[in-house]
Amino acid sequence: MRRKILPVYKFTDNDDFFSEIPYPVYVEAHQWMKINTHPHDGGLFRIVKPYLTKFKEKEDCKDCEHPIEDHGAMKIKDVVEKVSWIKICPGDWILLNNNEYWPCPDYLFHEIYKITPKREWYENIRCSSQSKSKHGLK
Repeated sequence: MRRKILPVYKFTDNDDFFSEIPYPVYVEAHQWMKINTHPHDGGLFRIVKPYLTKFKEKEDCKDCEHPIEDHGAMKIKDVVEKVSWIKICPGDWILLNNNEYWPCPDYLFHEIYKITPKREWYENIRCSSQSKSKHGLK
């Protein structure tokens, strides 16, 4: 199945913290606002599932102050390839690179990612994937 191309953003390392990375990193990104609003979900909760909590439906989130019932949950792989679930707040960004999705808080996203011109989206996605495989990176 062919996915809709999302806006493409380039990782910007203003502090030169990741100087050893031999290629520019491009990600597709979408700001998540509520359940089934991600273009790749297809109404089936493929990317973000409802955030289920027992006894906390009426509480507000400590991170964003939105009601807990407005949140989502997403599976991610950690460093040791263990799958974990993470809470997604309304307004967080869902990033896609190399067929993997991961969340990024809104405040952080705007600090480290810059949008690329639309005419370069497809080219940047393709170049980023090719550079990774050329350097033996995932």
